[in-house]
Amino acid sequence: MPPNYTVLVGRAPFGPICQAVLISNFGDYQRTFGELSLDSTMSYAVNDFFQNGGGQAVIVRLYRPQGSSPYNPPSPLVGAAGFVLSSSSVIPGLTFSAATPGA
Repeated sequence: MPPNYTVLVGRAPFGPICQAVLISNFGDYQRTFGELSLDSTMSYAVNDFFQNGGGQAVIVRLYRPQGSSPYNPPSPLVGAAGFVLSSSSVIPGLTFSAATPGA
């Protein structure tokens, strides 16, 4: 990924799960992931990013069904979202998974 992208990962009211989505403004975020939400600190981070002159951002919505362990997330085929930072990252093999389900 080019270094001029910001990646924001978190919970959103709706939208694609376990997929990186490139957006160019907060309107793109709202259409794809929903409005500002008290249940989504990511929505406020995205809004602030663009209000402060951010250009493009990659959004990853995380989702994990209730009852599944955050340390042993279920297969993406059953709705779990997550991703692994690998070869080019500072900490190879760092896994991100949702702590709570989305809407």
